[in-house]
Amino acid sequence: MDPVTTPHAPATTRSITAAQCRAARALSNWSIGRLSREAEIPVSDIVALESGRLLIRAAIHGSLIRAFHRGGVLFLPGEGLRLARESGGPSAGTAAEERSGGTGGRPA
Repeated sequence: MDPVTTPHAPATTRSITAAQCRAARALSNWSIGRLSREAEIPVSDIVALESGRLLIRAAIHGSLIRAFHRGGVLFLPGEGLRLARESGGPSAGTAAEERSGGTGGRPA
């Protein structure tokens, strides 16, 4: 059995909840089929996760989170998530800027 992961673990080892997966798909505007292709995991694993019917391996959580990250979704501490950059609006900053509290060289 895989070890339990904490909410603040690095994106490659933390777990993702069913609600987070559904919300991340909505933010990225991805179908389950698209997420399956992007994360290189079976559709059935995504359906099982999103429905809460099955606990999935930590490696699958990592694949999902990495795919969403490539698609512009950031996972925040706790269960929050958001898009890395807002389209059509001012820059929301990078993940590194958020972690460090920096402004990326822009005046505060």
